[in-house]
Amino acid sequence: MGFATDAIHVGQEPEPRTGAIVAPIFQTSTYVQEKFGKYREGYDYARTNHPNRKALERCVAKLEGGQSAYVFSSGMAGIDAVFRLLRPGDHATSGDGSRRTSFTTRNPSTSPMNSSTSAGRK
Repeated sequence: MGFATDAIHVGQEPEPRTGAIVAPIFQTSTYVQEKFGKYREGYDYARTNHPNRKALERCVAKLEGGQSAYVFSSGMAGIDAVFRLLRPGDHATSGDGSRRTSFTTRNPSTSPMNSSTSAGRK
């Protein structure tokens, strides 16, 4: 499929229960458990897993030519996830457009020791 077709259709598989062509917006934060600790299709709480977010992730991955994608509810959540991937000795670089708070909020309790960051300069 082409980019425009992928942008509309990927992540929009028919909803299995009703057959709706466009997936409904699930406005829920918690889900029923089959039994204690056993969740339907892995959905337990909207902040950890959500059908609409999974559809968006599939679409973004396809549009970007990737195998998977992750979306976050805020820019700082995404930045925090990237920083948590750093290991001692790693260095992260960002462009001029990055928020300065993304670097000033790093501290030893939330990032590996001996990793470093820098922002681009014009």
